[in-house]
Amino acid sequence: MSLPTRLACALAATVLLAAACDRSPTSADRSRPADAPLLATNVSVVCSLQSVPTGYVILYYTSSSGCPYYSSTNAKVIGLPSSPETACSNSSVPSGWVVTSYGQNPSCLYYSALSFNTFTIRIPGYQETVCYNSPVPSNYQVIYYGWSGSCPNYSTGTNNTKTIQRI
Repeated sequence: MSLPTRLACALAATVLLAAACDRSPTSADRSRPADAPLLATNVSVVCSLQSVPTGYVILYYTSSSGCPYYSSTNAKVIGLPSSPETACSNSSVPSGWVVTSYGQNPSCLYYSALSFNTFTIRIPGYQETVCYNSPVPSNYQVIYYGWSGSCPNYSTGTNNTKTIQRI
């Protein structure tokens, strides 16, 4: 193989490797908040007034000069979730997924130190403890109720979780 051909092959391999690593969970995205999710795929920015496609979640809010009403939250970063994934709690939970906990993120709407504005979602395993308000996939049944500080309406003795099991 000639030297120019070898150089062209090496360059092509480098470009392909860089592209493959670009959305890996360990890649650094300098434009996203430090506590933003790392695993979602097909990530894109849409204006806040646009609807979120089915199956996508809102990962965090940002600003975009290309969207109307320029502000710190006039655009949302959306993506197809990986399991598990943290998303803004004003997202829809994709079909077949469950909510396992809630949290806080200043990059999501309605941030307050006193309330939740994110949730963690996942594709459930054989048995999974989920927050009480989580959807239950049709091929699962509830086998137990309990409580957890990581789900809304926590109070000892008041059920705010449910354990589900695949049928």
